[in-house]
Amino acid sequence: VVALRKRDDIRVLQFANDAVPRVAVEAVRAVHDHELLRHHLPRIAELEIASNAEVPLIRRVLNANYRDGSETAAKRVAQVASRDDLPAAARIEAIELLGKWAMPGQTDVVMNFYAPLADRSGDNAIEALQQHLEKLLASTPKIARATLKAASDYGLPSVEKQF
Repeated sequence: VVALRKRDDIRVLQFANDAVPRVAVEAVRAVHDHELLRHHLPRIAELEIASNAEVPLIRRVLNANYRDGSETAAKRVAQVASRDDLPAAARIEAIELLGKWAMPGQTDVVMNFYAPLADRSGDNAIEALQQHLEKLLASTPKIARATLKAASDYGLPSVEKQF
């Protein structure tokens, strides 16, 4: 992985689903974090996240989907949010990304460099969030709070009725 990363070789992604979580993280970082390979973010967005995946890998998959902004990407982010087998921090980040989907801001959420995205409709995020709303609200208090914030920011009536 290190050799492929140093050569800016996209074949590094063949290790993105490696059974060893650290190898998978490094493969995803090689593409996500490198300017010459970032045009391959859609391939990262499509990665299946293993239950033993490390948070840095999950964050990069979430960010790739967030930057994509499509309906499919919003659904992927919502699926991560609803997975009980993933770390709470990653699940909360997924919910927060859905909450700011319509106004993504000027900086990359993982790399924290200037990478503006234009404002876009929040409809994809709203629909994806609604599909998992009941499960998320019944989850841990932190996940439920993050969900309430995201849902109330969009003015979802189903949340207002519950509280």
